[in-house]
Amino acid sequence: MFKKIFIIFFLSLSALVFAQSPLTNIQNLVKKLNYISGSNFSNKNMDGLIRQHILQYVDFETIATEVSAGWGHLLPSVKKKIFIKKLQEKIIQDFGIQLKSKRISQLRIQNLQKITPRLIKVNLSSSDVFLNIDLLLTNRNQKWLISDVLINQDSLVAYYKNQIKSLINRYGFDYFTK
Repeated sequence: MFKKIFIIFFLSLSALVFAQSPLTNIQNLVKKLNYISGSNFSNKNMDGLIRQHILQYVDFETIATEVSAGWGHLLPSVKKKIFIKKLQEKIIQDFGIQLKSKRISQLRIQNLQKITPRLIKVNLSSSDVFLNIDLLLTNRNQKWLISDVLINQDSLVAYYKNQIKSLINRYGFDYFTK
């Protein structure tokens, strides 16, 4: 009985401590991901659901800054906004394809680790397939947002950085800012 009371007390206290933390957002995100990936939506509906339910949790500006490290600072603000929008569209498209093809459902939070006061790492796992998913969240304007996703230690930011570097070498900077 004491053990049950202690667990209830601990969970209640945790809820108060994490009220201003990303835990609630992460739990909501996981619920939405489970819903979206567990259903058989068309590509158009999948994109719409991602835009409506997932984008609010993603910091595309930070991702774009990381992806464009080394040359992004050279872009005027108007072209940077165009680049961010194109990167966002590419990520939405790729994410929808991955969700449909992998049929990942039943994601659950395994671990939450504070790395710095402004960076948290959340480890997710799936009961359906063996995947190690880490979400890196940064505190931006009092809001915790995803700034990178690592799947089996492969970084989303590193992937897009390599893809974009290849396209820039082939087509030049204007390819992303028109």
